[in-house]
Amino acid sequence: MFNNNIKKKKFLFFSIIYIFLISFEYSFIRPASTSIFIHNFKSESLPYAWIAMIPLNFFVIYGYNYFLPKIGSFRLFFLLSLMTIFVNTTSVFYNGRFVFFQFIWKEIYILLMLKQIWSLIHSSIDFKNAKYIYGILFATGGIGGLLGGVVPGFFASNLGSSRLFFVTLPIYSLLILIYFKAYYYSNIFEKKENFDKNIKGYFFTLKNSKYLIFLLLIVLFMQMSVTLIDYQFNFFLEKNILNVDLRTEYIGKLTCIIHSITIFLQLIGSFLIIRFLGLRKIHLIIPLSLLGNLILLLFKPTFFIISYLFVYIKSMDFSIFNISKEMLYLPVKIDEKFRAKAIIDVFSYRTAKGLSSICLLFVGFFNMNFLIFYFLLMISIIWILSLRFLFKEHNLLGYSIL
Repeated sequence: MFNNNIKKKKFLFFSIIYIFLISFEYSFIRPASTSIFIHNFKSESLPYAWIAMIPLNFFVIYGYNYFLPKIGSFRLFFLLSLMTIFVNTTSVFYNGRFVFFQFIWKEIYILLMLKQIWSLIHSSIDFKNAKYIYGILFATGGIGGLLGGVVPGFFASNLGSSRLFFVTLPIYSLLILIYFKAYYYSNIFEKKENFDKNIKGYFFTLKNSKYLIFLLLIVLFMQMSVTLIDYQFNFFLEKNILNVDLRTEYIGKLTCIIHSITIFLQLIGSFLIIRFLGLRKIHLIIPLSLLGNLILLLFKPTFFIISYLFVYIKSMDFSIFNISKEMLYLPVKIDEKFRAKAIIDVFSYRTAKGLSSICLLFVGFFNMNFLIFYFLLMISIIWILSLRFLFKEHNLLGYSIL
């Protein structure tokens, strides 16, 4: 907790600006990257890209945990920002095969950049204030995503999808300064960074913590569900919209809808939902509502319904799930908030895509698309059962989930 109220306000101000800019930039990059990827490699190649993400993910997280105690979180953020600028800017000029790598990298860098600021936030805000502040911070990201999505959603045909990658250069140049300011006013700067240098130990941190294991599992279940629905959406998108720039615009418009819903859920979720329902019921509502939407898809598998399901799962992921998940990190140690969180929020997020891709390759090989529904059904049921153990371990750490 901050000793100085002015310092706390400054930290929150720069954190809000940071989250806004991150979401604003990504709303340009994601539609363009997805559209160009499908144009060059077809939607059937998505599982291969997601599987290729697993070794890159492992390499990035290992490198992150290796360099974090050596150079500190700010210098590491600076290097990651330079690499992201290089990859996205290069994609403007080489948007053929290079986009395969850019498509994978965009899935990793967005989580790394968000993890950086959220690690500072978890270390600087107490549980009492988190219930209110987290919703505001997530809503700020939603506003950034909504405003950023307007350009690809309505002007991609005029600008050209590949030119949207240019936005990374000015945004991330500014982000370096913003992150330094947030870091300077955080509790991490005040207490000095003191990270465990045993890199191997942190890859086995999860093994020694049942709580972190179950937290990892619910992240895996959510992201596997997102990936399977994402694939179905892109499959329908490729068949229904043939032009690459019109495809970018359609994704951009859905992105605006997603962020509009997300903003509403984040602002309401941070105060009313968490206060009146509690974390236990919120975490149960997510897989239960997924089950209900799967039944709708079973009876009406159309492009409109799959677009609705895509909007639903993305909105839920960006809002209610993320807010309630971030609050589950409050009981863990500061070191774990940086390093174990990196494993859970980055490695497991994208590893989930790889695991889902194995299911998708199986489905594609036997040409049995209907199996995706049963995979999602099975994930939802196991997810609900796992929550019981998560709640139990959370209470043992001294925090009661209502």
